[in-house]
Amino acid sequence: MTKVDKIKNDLHKAADHFILGEESEALTLLAEISEQFISVFDTLSPELQTELNQIIEATITTQSRQDWLGVADYLKFELIELVDKIEIELAR
Repeated sequence: MTKVDKIKNDLHKAADHFILGEESEALTLLAEISEQFISVFDTLSPELQTELNQIIEATITTQSRQDWLGVADYLKFELIELVDKIEIELAR
């Protein structure tokens, strides 16, 4: 499994935990996902770094409201789409 595949897999798992009301498990996975993003951040273009920061800020804002379904949406849709872009960029 590639690093990108692991990130996608973990994003889906975390989102599913949030949807099921399993916040503790989801937050644990979210910490691991954060580490994974940190490990590739410096290799990203400035545009993708900015996009990642914007999505993370929006996710944190949503998390602070304890809107777990909203966080799940960011993980399953916004971040997965971004990871697809990261995968393309890293393949170049």
